[in-house]
Amino acid sequence: MPGACYGSAKNGAAAATRRSKDSMRSRSAALPSAASPQFPYGEQRLLEIAIALALRPRVLLLDEPAAGVPSYETEIIHQVLGCLPADIAILIIEHDMDVVFRFAHEIVVLVQGRVLMREKPEAISADPRVRLSISAKPQDEPRHRRDRPWSRERPEAAPSCR
Repeated sequence: MPGACYGSAKNGAAAATRRSKDSMRSRSAALPSAASPQFPYGEQRLLEIAIALALRPRVLLLDEPAAGVPSYETEIIHQVLGCLPADIAILIIEHDMDVVFRFAHEIVVLVQGRVLMREKPEAISADPRVRLSISAKPQDEPRHRRDRPWSRERPEAAPSCR
């Protein structure tokens, strides 16, 4: 089934860790003796996630997991995150609202360091206060973020995580 992640929650973390490690091994084949700082930045981020998953966390804290990563590697990171088992709580700090709405079950909106709202994605996207706070971004904000603050619809699911 497209977009599905297979495996139970019990062994899901191990499977996600294995997938991250396999991804790193296949990509690092061209760099047989390279240390992780020589890996491309996206692969470093995947390695960081794999290391965190190896510790079998109950909560995974990610601060802008794909920030600074080239777009062709961003989707790989998002696929790995989308395949994490449901028994791991994930707290993502993110400014890209497309990413937030893709993964979040609950969103906390902060404006100038204060909680504006804590709700399900559907309520967040419909609230005019949130829309106003998003549209009031400084003019040096990247154009793509000013022009489409977010969509109510979630993006297509990532391909299978097998």
